[in-house]
Amino acid sequence: MDGQATSIIKIKRGSEIPYSDLKGGPKLTKGHFEMSYEGDLQGEGILEELKCYFTETSATVYGLERFTGSIGNRIGSFVLEHDGTFEDGVLTSTQKVIPQSGTGDLKGIDGVINVESTESDAFSVTFNYSFDEEMAVFLREKEEEEDKYIEEEINVADKWIDLCNEQDVDALLEMTSPTIEISGPRGSGYGKVLLVEWLERTGLNLETLSIYGRKGSLVYEQLATWKGQEGRSAGEANVASVIKVKDGKVVYISRFDDLEKAMKASGLQETDKVL
Repeated sequence: MDGQATSIIKIKRGSEIPYSDLKGGPKLTKGHFEMSYEGDLQGEGILEELKCYFTETSATVYGLERFTGSIGNRIGSFVLEHDGTFEDGVLTSTQKVIPQSGTGDLKGIDGVINVESTESDAFSVTFNYSFDEEMAVFLREKEEEEDKYIEEEINVADKWIDLCNEQDVDALLEMTSPTIEISGPRGSGYGKVLLVEWLERTGLNLETLSIYGRKGSLVYEQLATWKGQEGRSAGEANVASVIKVKDGKVVYISRFDDLEKAMKASGLQETDKVL
């Protein structure tokens, strides 16, 4: 399927700052821009841009932009690679879709936008695109396979957390790698012995509030309750744990004081939320 979509791009927010400026050499800058697309190509774009200035009005331009929105009744996202020049106030740029970057209904998309504009905050573009349906099927199957893998990892992690709460040490160790890495505010270490010591020392109960996942890494947002003397609660707090599973066993767990820190450590994002 081949098509053509026109759109007006408006820059809603933007910033550009130098990060290297050497006497006798070109000035290097980095920019962040948020755009809206209005027309056949409808949505939002987030662009990270690098420029190499030879003079104040002459530069080479590179960038990566994620477009999120729609083309007709197809909704999804894709990534554009920007490659262009800036000469005497005129931006000339070729923006190509990065292969396999399409998501949702835009899986398998390929295309290019050619830009030549003297306007800095709003300009018209034409997007010539096509869809590789075989690639779209491949990417959908790959996504389904990954979703299945994540579901299996979550099942293991859920059971492992339940065994921690029940303090069923024998069953817990069966689901734990001999070289498990355990990390927390007090430091880190390895092995099942450390796990048992941690479990007995904390008397911790973990209630899952939300789960984020991508193949190879999970983040659990949890309500943690510590038990004091005679089984009474000694306090509670919202915490987050990064958990990794391999071959049906937990191989890594790291506890953080809040969800934001765990998400940053794992590289996961809000879009990775599964529960």
